[in-house]
Amino acid sequence: MAVLSSTESEACAAVLLPLYRALDAAKPGSRAERVAERALDYAINAFETDPFGASDRPPQFQIHDHLRNAWHNVPRADRREACGFLRHTAAVSSQGRTRILGPVEYCSPEDHALSQDIHDRLREALGSRARVVLDGMLADETVATIAKVSGLRQRSVERFRRDIRAAAAALVLVA
Repeated sequence: MAVLSSTESEACAAVLLPLYRALDAAKPGSRAERVAERALDYAINAFETDPFGASDRPPQFQIHDHLRNAWHNVPRADRREACGFLRHTAAVSSQGRTRILGPVEYCSPEDHALSQDIHDRLREALGSRARVVLDGMLADETVATIAKVSGLRQRSVERFRRDIRAAAAALVLVA
């Protein structure tokens, strides 16, 4: 970013400070916090890309525009994440068994990143034996094969599979 003049620096502060205050005032984890963070990102990017062009509009209009855009884009991002998660969890193998994070016919970079994020969060939430079952599910192995490899009983594997699906569904509700 180029060095800002004093008037540009004041214009930047006039936009960023109210957004930082909104972020500080928001309850952690709330939609208001996510909106304030996104609006702050928009404002920083606007000044970073064009510090001279952003100062020609009054700060209150810039703040309003950033907050409005963030207010509309935060739920869109949540829906996109939930739809991507559902698309990955609903991928069905040829044998009719449901995969947790199996491949889909087309996987964009965003889908891949989302899948990896969900996979990482799911692995963190599981115990070591459940991770072995998850690996078997991702490899599209049968319950009997997973039980044989892991040394668990088939009923235990079925229980772990049910718990893994419930944990995956809970991840969507948290987001």
